[in-house]
Parts: sequence; C-alpha cells; structure tokens
Amino acid sequence: MTAIARTNREPPAGRIEFDRNIRILGLRNKSDLVDIAVRSFLGVAGVRQYINGEEHLRAFIWEVGRHYHNNPYHNFHHAVDTTNVMGWLLTRPAFKNNLPGLYAFVLLVAALVHDVDHPGTDNHWEIKNNSALARKYHNRAVLESQSRDLALWILDSERPEMLAKLSRSDRELFKHLLDVTIIATDFSRHPEFLQELETRLEKGGMDFSHPEGLSLIARTLIKSADISNTSKHYSQAKLWGRRVMREYWAQGRLEKQRKLPLGPLNDQDNINFHLAQAWFIENQVMKLFELLTRMENEVQEAVDALKINLRLYRDSAAHGPWKI
Repeated sequence: MTAIARTNREPPAGRIEFDRNIRILGLRNKSDLVDIAVRSFLGVAGVRQYINGEEHLRAFIWEVGRHYHNNPYHNFHHAVDTTNVMGWLLTRPAFKNNLPGLYAFVLLVAALVHDVDHPGTDNHWEIKNNSALARKYHNRAVLESQSRDLALWILDSERPEMLAKLSRSDRELFKHLLDVTIIATDFSRHPEFLQELETRLEKGGMDFSHPEGLSLIARTLIKSADISNTSKHYSQAKLWGRRVMREYWAQGRLEKQRKLPLGPLNDQDNINFHLAQAWFIENQVMKLFELLTRMENEVQEAVDALKINLRLYRDSAAHGPWKI
C-alpha cells in the first residue's frame, strides 16, 4: 500500500477528507499509522487552535503508540482506527457546527488513548483473578481507569507540551472530559447508557449549550467510534471481528487452565464466529448508531452498513463454516 503523505503537505485543517473505511489493518509501518492519527487531529475544524505545533502532536502520538501492546485487537491499529472514525464523526454537520473545539480536541485524544496499555484480556479477567489493577480500581472500569491514568501520566510527565496552549481552566476541563469519555468505553454499563441516551433524545434532542448535554454527546461519540469497525465494509468488519474473537478465545484458554468461569464468547469450541458477530451488531451496536442518527443523519450510512453486515453474518452462519 502506498505510504500516507506527511501532514506538512496536507490541506489546511477542515479540508482533509475523512474515509471511515480506510484499511487501517493494511498498514504495517508505524509512521503510516501516526500519519493517519495526525491527519485526524488536523482535519477537524476548531482543534488546530489547541495543538501546540504538529511536531509535538506527532511526538505525543508516537509516545502513546509505544504503550500499546501487540494484541490481536486492542492495539495501536485499533487506536488509530478509532481516532480516524472520530475525525469522521466530528466533521459531520451537527458536530462540526455545534460541538466546542475543546470537546473535539478531547475526543480525538480519548479515541487515541482509550485502550492504551490494554493487556489483551478484559475487566472480568482482572476481577476474577483479583489482580493488582482490580484491587487498585475497586473492580470498577479496571482497564479503562488504567488507560486513563497512563494517558494523564504521558500528558503530564512525558509530553506536557501537548497541552501547553490550554489555559488553566481549559486544562482542568480537558482532564475531566478525558476521564468521562475513556470510562464511558467500559461496556459493562452499555445498556444503561443506551437507556440514558434514548430517554434524553425522547425529551427533545441533544443540548449543545449545556455541560450535561455535551457530556452525553461526547460519550456517545467515543462509544460509537470505539465499536465502529462493525460498520465498515463487510470484508474489513470481518477482519476486525476475527481479531476480537482471537482475544476472547485466548482468554478462554487461560480461563480453562485456571478453572475459572468462561466468558460468554470465550469458548472457541462452542462459539459460532458469524453468529457471535451478528449477535453483537444486533444487540449492542445497532441501537447506538440508530440513536446517533437522531443527532446527525449522515451517520445513516453506518447504520445501512451494519444492516448489510448483519445479513451477511447470518447468511454465513447458515451456509458456511462456523469457525474461523
């Protein structure tokens, strides 16, 4: 694949076209991944005022990449993919025209760092093993809390120049919002979140002028970007899905070795890959994106892709091999 052009030869902010279906998994060179992430920041109107020079932005992204592990799914590729999709979402009209620039800046940072230092096993694994992290975070949003704290450490100690253009009050708001958005990616409270979002939309839509409304919008965007790989073209969605299942099944083997309860998708011998992906889209992803379209109708293209992928997964489950 042709290398991505360096950002100093890119169009000005706001004129970069985002492709939410870009083949992130086809990139093997870390510098190409960093270029995609840099473009994502520079391509969102209102964000450039908070960037303290492209060289510092690039250095921050490189540093974050150092702390991602070589997991099948929760890795730097996923971080960059989430960041790119976040850029696409933030340039849709409703968010481009109404979301404050600082919120957009935080959301791009959160997309990049939300899984940093992820070990490749989940929160349930940490809790079942009574790990040091589980004890540290009292069994609540364990890995998300670790990612948040590491991200803040990088921003405070390793790359403090990243936030040098923020005023003291903006810096405080930035850190608060970073906490809120990263913790929102903990999937254990996904049903509660969907209910909160649906209730708010039924009461009259989203309020871009109030902190409470902005917080809900920010959490909706980070959650949507995080699981957006399910809405890519089927061939790409399936590649991401395989990587997710490889992590689940690796954890399942560890759970069997330690005689721990198996996670619901972690038994490789008894899980149909295609049915598992169809179930996830139908029960976890579709409603979130359908609610998101009530804020911004251009997201409908993602909903349409989810419907296609759901049908193709079901067809594959009925007529094809059930393992990968």
